[in-house]
Amino acid sequence: MAPNKPVLSEDRWCERCGKQSTMRCSGCGFAYYCSVECQKNNWKTHKNHCLYTQEHLKMATDAEMRDDFVRRKTEIADWTEAWKRILMTLSPIFLDVQEKGMKSVRENCIVFYLERRVPDPKNAALSFTLKDAKVMKADYFADIHMAGPVLNFPKHDAELFKRGMESDDADEWDIRAMVRYAFVHGEHNEICRIMQLRYLPLPADWQKRLHLTLPAIEHKGWVGFMRDIIDTGLRKERLVGWADVEIAKELEGMATNAEARWTDEEALQSHIQEGMMRKIREKADDECLTQ
Repeated sequence: MAPNKPVLSEDRWCERCGKQSTMRCSGCGFAYYCSVECQKNNWKTHKNHCLYTQEHLKMATDAEMRDDFVRRKTEIADWTEAWKRILMTLSPIFLDVQEKGMKSVRENCIVFYLERRVPDPKNAALSFTLKDAKVMKADYFADIHMAGPVLNFPKHDAELFKRGMESDDADEWDIRAMVRYAFVHGEHNEICRIMQLRYLPLPADWQKRLHLTLPAIEHKGWVGFMRDIIDTGLRKERLVGWADVEIAKELEGMATNAEARWTDEEALQSHIQEGMMRKIREKADDECLTQ
């Protein structure tokens, strides 16, 4: 099945390249793209999910049930888009990459269990609260949950989720480095949005930049911290206390800076090239020492 013609929508993030998007798939209505080319290039990955969603819509013959399914899928899609930059910024902390290295990104996924609340039409970030969150082995989540009877994802989608990063020796600047997220909600955890977000390495001065956020995470744990931040929707009028306002600014600043670091394609390639050259030099030095 060829990709559906995209339709105009609000600014979102392209599923293929991560840039701001102005179109979304008219088949399922939940995948966003910046161009028809990106949509076509992503069709192999998106196809099963798109057809799966359309099939569920057909099965929901009751109009009210179908409308509720579409509404909840749209809400979770908009909610994840609203929080995407913050999650990308904090992913290295959730996965403890400083201690465990990129192996943690390759092997694990981050699962958010969400509870629906009355949506705020002016702020998609307020549509859900965080009940719990866990770091799980990606293979386990794909085999037991995605392929299980409740979520019942197509086998191909579960395998793609398990595959994740292609290279075992990818470093933090590898363009293929992606963090796997699953956002689960519903009375029986029957709705799940899967996302793979680009891995953004922490800057050298990350502890200085997050001088308010890190103590809060240490005090509450990263799950408790995210629960409090998500509950605010990052809106100042909903934030309680000076510290929360400053933490919100800190996170937004880090997210903006992190995004900017990946915007310049030449700068990105330069970073990757520098990493490759560094490895070559280190290998040459090791060979000289062993001679």
